[in-house]
Amino acid sequence: MTTALRVDDIRVPEEVVFLKKIKLDPNLKKLLEKAPEILQPQVRWLNVLNKEAVRITKQTRPDVIDAIEQSFRLFGMDPPPYEVFGIKNFVHEEWGVSMEDENACILGDNGSLFVLFVHNILKTLTDSEIKWIVGHEIGHHLMGHIETKNELAALQWVIENAEGIHEAQQFHSLARSYYLWSQLQELSADRVGLMISQDLESAISGLTKIVGGFISEKISIRDFISQAESTPLEDEEDCFQTHPYPPHRGWALSLFYESDYFRRFSGQRGGKPLSEFSQSLPRIIPLNEKDISKDLPAPSGQEDTIEDLLLEVSLYGAIAVTDARLTPAENATILKFIPLKMQKEVVQKWNERMKELESKSGSIVDVMFGELLARAFVKDHRWKKKIIKNMIKVVKSDRRIRDEELIAVADYAARIDARKECRMQFLKEFGIDPYLE
Repeated sequence: MTTALRVDDIRVPEEVVFLKKIKLDPNLKKLLEKAPEILQPQVRWLNVLNKEAVRITKQTRPDVIDAIEQSFRLFGMDPPPYEVFGIKNFVHEEWGVSMEDENACILGDNGSLFVLFVHNILKTLTDSEIKWIVGHEIGHHLMGHIETKNELAALQWVIENAEGIHEAQQFHSLARSYYLWSQLQELSADRVGLMISQDLESAISGLTKIVGGFISEKISIRDFISQAESTPLEDEEDCFQTHPYPPHRGWALSLFYESDYFRRFSGQRGGKPLSEFSQSLPRIIPLNEKDISKDLPAPSGQEDTIEDLLLEVSLYGAIAVTDARLTPAENATILKFIPLKMQKEVVQKWNERMKELESKSGSIVDVMFGELLARAFVKDHRWKKKIIKNMIKVVKSDRRIRDEELIAVADYAARIDARKECRMQFLKEFGIDPYLE
């Protein structure tokens, strides 16, 4: 493909819901106070790996390096400084790392990435399986999971080691949200891996090798997925783990493989809307009815309202700058969507955020905007209808309707699961269906 993909298009949106639940939980600070001081300093992974591991280079494993470069190239990003290592086992429980069998992981340290292959896993993998596994690990970086994991490292240690945390009612919800978020971000990274390998069979066979140690030249995808389909999940029993069960991850991969998004990417037609994935999610990870409603914790005050308005302004601004400039008319139109008494604070925070983004790399900016889109994805349809209507007002504010701006509206609508609302507004305003091929 010649056009770079957007990693936020394939993020499982519920991942962002649970991350916000964690950060808004009033018990988060209390729980972090239980973490030992050893977790606070940043680990210098390069020093550790130089002592314990063997460096893998383009000369020794060109297939691995090529897969890493391809992963960044597919999403239109330049890779940060990175190195690849192989190691027999990697156990540092004081830092929350313990891998003794065939596995792989990615670590971040001061802006650099380290991809690590454990034990003999590389000897067992085919070229396509390597692409899936490398894509999965790079996907964690592209989606911002490494930074978030580092932020929550102390939280994970406390949840896993502090006595009585799971049983303490006040901390139970926070611990549960953390593990469900962790499982969801694995599903998101799995999708990136599939985009790189483009082969469902090798993705699932690679999965069985890296998490189950099952070494075989052939695997029945149907039989493997049926293990998940015939095994209901128990909320408490299956919730408190960082990864979904392998058969359930395979099922999620097959659903993504059959989606309209992946079919378009691979040059095919048809497929089920990617947004329908959420309907199957409770059978892949142990979500309950309250989770399915996607309710976030009650807002703590005006700060959350400001964040919602900043989300809306970000979407309107994305449409306005489609032609690389924000006109006075577009700016004035966007300001009308902000309550007068909150305009000053929203504009101030918006300017602060834009200044912050100027210092970030392109990949980090993409990740941050992807998180905004994922938040919009789980909003209700009334909110989405308002957003689409206001986007169209921004397009019309210059009294000249540009095709590229209409295309951008339809594109963003699709990315936040608002195709229905967009189609209705386009038919009403312009008499056209934006999604007819």
